[in-house]
Amino acid sequence: MYSYNPKSKKAEEFINHQEILDTLSYAEENKDNLPLIDSIIEKARLCKGLTHREAKKSTKSMIWQRN
Repeated sequence: MYSYNPKSKKAEEFINHQEILDTLSYAEENKDNLPLIDSIIEKARLCKGLTHREAKKSTKSMIWQRN
């Protein structure tokens, strides 16, 4: 088994089932954390790059806020 490495060029190293589950859990746990959401959106606005976890969190929150 490979260790998780988000910068790897090998799919086996940057696609990790547990990391996906952890990211979904993180998004669910923080869906109402407006300061965190604002900081993620600001980071994206400044073109600083987002982690997969930040992208998932901000996307899920923006969808809920618009409904």
